[in-house]
This record gives sequence, structure tokens and C-alpha cells, in this order.
Amino acid sequence: MPVLRNVQALGCFIGAVLIAIGELPASASIAPDQNWSTRDELSRTNKASSEELALVFACTTDLLGGDYEAVDQSCGRAITLRPSDPVPHKLFGISLLIEKRYERAQHEFEEAVRFAPRDPGSHIGLAEALRGQDDYADSINAFTDALALAPGDAGAWNARCWTRGLFNRDLKAGLHDCNTALRLAPVNADALDSRGLIYLRLGDPKLAIRNYDAAIAINAKLVTAIYGRGVARLRLGLLQSARRDIALARSLDKGIDQVFYRSPLLSNTCAAALNIAGASARCFGPIGHRPHGHSKGSTSVTELLHRPGDAIRDTDKF
Repeated sequence: MPVLRNVQALGCFIGAVLIAIGELPASASIAPDQNWSTRDELSRTNKASSEELALVFACTTDLLGGDYEAVDQSCGRAITLRPSDPVPHKLFGISLLIEKRYERAQHEFEEAVRFAPRDPGSHIGLAEALRGQDDYADSINAFTDALALAPGDAGAWNARCWTRGLFNRDLKAGLHDCNTALRLAPVNADALDSRGLIYLRLGDPKLAIRNYDAAIAINAKLVTAIYGRGVARLRLGLLQSARRDIALARSLDKGIDQVFYRSPLLSNTCAAALNIAGASARCFGPIGHRPHGHSKGSTSVTELLHRPGDAIRDTDKF
């Protein structure tokens, strides 16, 4: 279930490509805080041959159409003809991210960064590819590079916050990231969802629920927020509403439990107990922040909620 944290950025970047190759008027809107490629960096495309332009356009339309096998062909040919152009590298990288082919995506975004080092979107794409490979430190560094170039990009602040929450690392810094994202874009369901996760990790389920409620009010099918709210309610002993949220989240996305595989919100034991009448008491108890690397040997209620199960890879938000 690909959930894209920066889908607006993707749309703005593809819009920039279409402007550059003459498919949209130059007056088309490109949000400056979501601009995946500057006009100067795209200007070289205007000097390309008609064959090269056709391939870049095919690469773009294949990506928009979700035909990722065709993207491999069209973007691959465009890269062969224009190896120093960041645009096809970036388009191909986006496709690879969606397909969860993270190592290859990393390569394409590294090439995009090499040829357009001041394009924040290429750094964001690189960060997503690194996160997909569980490289927390380098992913955070790449998000930081993007933010140095585009400090007004709410999506990038949110993506860095979400990454910290997923890994259960640097949570106070994550809270700052989410707060910044929400100052820049106050009506932002994704950022509210991310901040809910941070508060959940910090051991404040009441604040987590407030943020999840606000996120769901904006997007009623935001599955990670519904699931997170269910976990927060479970921690407060609100069994009926917790079960309802978690069941709804699982009905919307069967893989939702594994989204948080790096530091699960529910252990396998607790997750299974939710489906057994009377057994869910095993999930209750006072829950505080579990530092990264916490021992898995305990069988306390805290461990029942936090102890990692099998590390099954799944989708990230980008």
C-alpha cells in the first residue's frame, strides 16, 4: 500500500517536467516550497532533440499512468540518451520508490543529486530510498540537505518527522519537525498523523489521540492515523474503541501492522490477543517511551505492546 507523504511534490515536479518539454504553458503553477526541480536545471531539456523530448515525456506519462514496467523502458532509454540530465533519473527514482526497489532508487537519486545538487526533491527522493533500506542516519542527513535548500517545504519537515517516529529515534527532534510542518501547513492530515505517532512513542496517548482525531477529521481513511489512534486507545484501556479502530485500519490495509516493523506499536502477542475475547488485558498497563534498542527479554505489559515481532518489510510514507 504505497502511501506517499510527498505526493504534492511529485505532482509539482511532473508539472515542471511538462512545462520544460512544452506540454504545459510556462505560467503553470509550481509551488516554490514543493519544487522538485528548478527551471534552470530543467532548461537543458529544451535544447534536446525531439527523440529525447519524446522519451522524457513517455517516461513522465508512464509514471503518471502507473505503468512501472513501461517506466523502466522509457526512462531507461531517456537516461541512455541524456545521462547527465537529472529529470529522467528522478522520474525513474520515483517509480522505483513506489515499487519498493530501494537500492536502485538510491542510485537514480544519487545521479539526480550529482547533476542537480541544488534540487531539494532529489535529496528527498534519496532520503526515502535510504529509509527504505533501514539506513536511518543517512536518510535523516538527506532530508536535512533537502531542508537546507527548501526550508519552507512542509512535506519535507513532515517526512523527516515521520522517519524519526517510524524508527523510534530522536523523538523530541521529530516533534520539532512536525510542529514546523504544521506551522507551514496547518491543515495537514499527514503531519498531524506523524505528530500523533511521535506522541505515542513519547508515551502520551492522550495527546496522540488529539492529533489522530484531527488527522482523521481531515482524511477519514488515513489508515496509519486510524491504527495509531487504536493503539493509543488501547494504552488508555479503551478496549472497545481500540478494537474498532484497529479492525477498521486492518480492513483498509491488511499490511498495516507491518508498516511499523522497525519498532512495532503492537507485539505479535498483543496483536493476536485483540482477536480473542477477554484476552486483550495482556495489552494493558502504563506505557512510557521505549528507547531504541530496549531489551526484548521482558514479558511485561510494556513489552507486550512494544516488543517487536517478525521484521516484515512494508511500505513507508513519502
